[in-house]
Amino acid sequence: MRSISMIIPAILILLALSTLSYQRNIIWGDDETLGLDMIKKSPGKARAYRDLGIYYISQERIDEAIALFETAIRVQPTSQEYNNLGLIYESRGLIDAAIDMFRRAIFLDSSNAQAYNNLGKAYLLYQGRIDEAIQLFTRALELKTPYADASLNLAAAHIQGRRFSAAVQILEALIMRESGRFDAHYNLGIAYHCVGDSRGAQRELDILRGADPSLAMRLERLMSSPCDNK
Repeated sequence: MRSISMIIPAILILLALSTLSYQRNIIWGDDETLGLDMIKKSPGKARAYRDLGIYYISQERIDEAIALFETAIRVQPTSQEYNNLGLIYESRGLIDAAIDMFRRAIFLDSSNAQAYNNLGKAYLLYQGRIDEAIQLFTRALELKTPYADASLNLAAAHIQGRRFSAAVQILEALIMRESGRFDAHYNLGIAYHCVGDSRGAQRELDILRGADPSLAMRLERLMSSPCDNK
């Protein structure tokens, strides 16, 4: 089995998945028909394009949703809309475009914690920019506390950078608040393994065996290889 002593590949670490953030103030019966009608009647209102785009996402009509979100931004650019469009681009593998959207979201609103978290995740997962990702996750937590997803991602960045003790501290605190975060238990198992705490790693493995057997299998395979924390 291949040793992981040199670096922990990002694929072994769990990152928190981001979701679109929006408020939808109306319930539609026939979403598409009413949505198209709203756009026809109010072509200068971003919300009309956004709401129909949200419906298309729910129907997995992603390309159509992208076009509508892009139009919404042209009509009325906001930080959250840039953030949402970045997540859609990311889901389509358009990473450079996604990063650009997250940066624009931060430029428009420097208090948008989600945008900092999403940009940090993109840097870490796709570009290996560990130190910059850590700064972004830290900023997200400064703006929004508690923020479980940003805490998990910050710990993952520390693991990626082989700062295992820092990851342990973050994950232990996260699990104290949210014991049901099995992604945190998994990453904590990695961190314990890499600081030489075999008892702690085994405890996390036992928790996952009873809660998420597939994660438990992944962690057990990882624990069978040495981890150099130097």
